[in-house]
Amino acid sequence: MSIRWIFFACGLFALSGPAIASAAPAAHAFRKVVLEEDCSNPMALAPLPDGRLLFIERFGRIRIWKPDTGVSVEAATLKVHGQLSPNTKGGPDHGSWEAGVLGVALAPEFAETGWVYLYYSPAGDAPLNRLSRFTLVGDTLDLATEVAILDVPVQREVCCHEAGSIAFDAQGNLYLSTGDNTNPFQSDGFNPTDDREGRYPFDASRSSGNANDLRGKILRIHPEPAGGYSVPEGNLFPPGTPDTRPEIFVMGCRNPFRIAVDRESGFLSWGEVGPDARELNPDRGPAGFDEINRTREAGNFGWPFLIADNKPYRLFDFATGQSERPQDPAHPVNLSKNNTGPSELPPGQPAWLWYPYAPSVRFPLVGSGGRTACAGPTYHFQPGLHSDHKLPAHYDGMQFIYEWERGWILAVQVADDGTPQLELFAPEVKLTRPIDMKIGPDGALYVIEFGTGWEDNADAQIVRIEPAAEASATATLSPMPSDQEVAEYYQPCLEGGDAARGQRLFFEKVEASCHRCHRASDAGPGGDIGPDLRDIGSKRTRAELLESLILPNRVIAKGFETTLVSMDDGRQHAGVVKRETDTSLELVDPENGPVVLEKDAIELRVTGLSPMPADIRKVFSRDEVRDMVAFLASLQTPPPATE
Repeated sequence: MSIRWIFFACGLFALSGPAIASAAPAAHAFRKVVLEEDCSNPMALAPLPDGRLLFIERFGRIRIWKPDTGVSVEAATLKVHGQLSPNTKGGPDHGSWEAGVLGVALAPEFAETGWVYLYYSPAGDAPLNRLSRFTLVGDTLDLATEVAILDVPVQREVCCHEAGSIAFDAQGNLYLSTGDNTNPFQSDGFNPTDDREGRYPFDASRSSGNANDLRGKILRIHPEPAGGYSVPEGNLFPPGTPDTRPEIFVMGCRNPFRIAVDRESGFLSWGEVGPDARELNPDRGPAGFDEINRTREAGNFGWPFLIADNKPYRLFDFATGQSERPQDPAHPVNLSKNNTGPSELPPGQPAWLWYPYAPSVRFPLVGSGGRTACAGPTYHFQPGLHSDHKLPAHYDGMQFIYEWERGWILAVQVADDGTPQLELFAPEVKLTRPIDMKIGPDGALYVIEFGTGWEDNADAQIVRIEPAAEASATATLSPMPSDQEVAEYYQPCLEGGDAARGQRLFFEKVEASCHRCHRASDAGPGGDIGPDLRDIGSKRTRAELLESLILPNRVIAKGFETTLVSMDDGRQHAGVVKRETDTSLELVDPENGPVVLEKDAIELRVTGLSPMPADIRKVFSRDEVRDMVAFLASLQTPPPATE
């Protein structure tokens, strides 16, 4: 495959907030180089010292992109849970949920040993994820060399949250992130702590909040050359502490999907994918936030009892629906019947950076809409490195964080007081759901774009972001179609369609996975990220239903619209629009609750984005959009019976 070069022009961006400065980036131009566009669910990558690029695909394939030929070769195929036949694209058996090949990292001594570490879900009856070491010989990952290091038992009755990111520090310690392995969809967007009999997959207290369980953690171990591992000093629970696991470095994680370790500073960072509540509820607890966390010391980061800057959830009885006292961040307790560890937990540690669905006053550059926070590498500029690809010295010492949903990359400088100072990195480079990124030996940033949908995306690809020559940086992109052009193209969808086929698409088309965010059936699964659709056809016309699919940001459903406002006295507020009159605007601030603002005092108002991806229509053909509209229109509430 030939390499495609895509050039962009770079502009300056500057935003500021009252609490955290957001600096304008230096005027550097960047380009995106597409290395491999024939990918099937690519998950993570590891640049090799010689310029090759090792990357993993969730349903088993381990591949290597070769710079001399510009093509990728298959290094191995692992047998994993939910796997299809080799080299086959398409939806897996739905029991796989988020399992598969999840993480990859090179051993620090890779140049001498060829050792590669993988975290994956072995095929078979035993529900577990496994950390193993393999040896790479040339372009082949020799599966016969597997040395199993650590198994993490999981449940696969219901989804979600596997995590699986791997990183090494300068001492050769391996860090592995694990998700809470808990279903979040039956907790109203708050913390799932349902400890009733038979409900253990809905109780994160048994995993993240359990000091005797490896899930919902970041583990730190030291792999030994002959196999097995030792536990380094400084983990959260010293070896021999009753009812605890000594491998735990960080506990209280929900889904630490991407972690990073800066070997120079020793900081571990991770993105924490948070729950879905749009507003705080005094009877349950805080709204949902995603987090970026950063530490050099072991700690408890709170989930499922605390979130963000140690905002506490209330103890809640799922059987009676009654709330009790809030958790104490200094002394959180785990009272779940499913807890096998101590009930008294280490003090909660606040997040370093956190943000909701709504715009963030504290961190304005993070934007609004869907959330999936990820931690990326820290860049260290090498003046003596002769490479046309290396990033500029301006980014020396900065860490990259990124968003799978929102598509941005932010470069973060740490202030003297430890607070993050943010700036947009390469805003001219459009990324479609970046899922992993690493700095290569050439100083460039290598990124996996997962693609538009949840699985099996035709637009998934491996790319390199590097400085662009000034002469090339003036090229422009093809113009995006206007809203009117999009609406005209989908005009035929206003009539006809197969509602039964639309229903199958809603519940079964894995690329879209509509049911992850919406409820559309009393019996079927469904999330609370988007509106409940069970009687949407009673409330909306076909034209409105169509628009919600193809132009989701044009009109956002009531109760899901967010906004950021600046007042004439300099204050800023952000939150969910609760109600609006001719003279006032009531917002529910995710952090502080309801606030009523006089419209005459508002100087600027900016509407936030819908959590629904703006380009979700890419995963449906026009006929499929029509069928979806027909299905949604069929969801009617029957009129009350009359005698």
